[in-house]
Amino acid sequence: MAHMMDHFGRVIKSAEGDKAVVKIRQNTACGKCGKCSFMIADSSGEMLVEAINPVGAQSGQLVKIESKSADVLMAAFLAYIFPLIGLVGGLFWGNNWARNSYMAINPDLFGLVVGLVFMGLIFFILRRGEVYFSRQERFTSTITAIVNEDDVPEGVLPE
Repeated sequence: MAHMMDHFGRVIKSAEGDKAVVKIRQNTACGKCGKCSFMIADSSGEMLVEAINPVGAQSGQLVKIESKSADVLMAAFLAYIFPLIGLVGGLFWGNNWARNSYMAINPDLFGLVVGLVFMGLIFFILRRGEVYFSRQERFTSTITAIVNEDDVPEGVLPE
């Protein structure tokens, strides 16, 4: 059985097809990993999430949203670890290239520049691929139930 991450929120509006936009409060396990296909976070930790709506939730209703933990971890890997790998790989590659080609430049500085360029390219590629990722159900949360306020733990609903 797959492990799930739960959120509770309020449906703001129906979106295209069988999707809905839900206002949720970001929990401590969340970062801005990209798992939430479409999100706008504010300083209070609240964000809008586009989720698949198989239960037919309507605007104003409280809902439970679930995401597979493995998919959340994959999104976090893409958003955080993959660019870090590009930075570190670029540091080493740029440093070694500068040393082996006898360039008249500080190898450490050149490695830093190459690492930052690699990291920037990876962020650019991920940003360009955001449309592709948001179309995959794997990276989209799903509304699993319409709930009552009594069913929601205290402090997890957005204002």
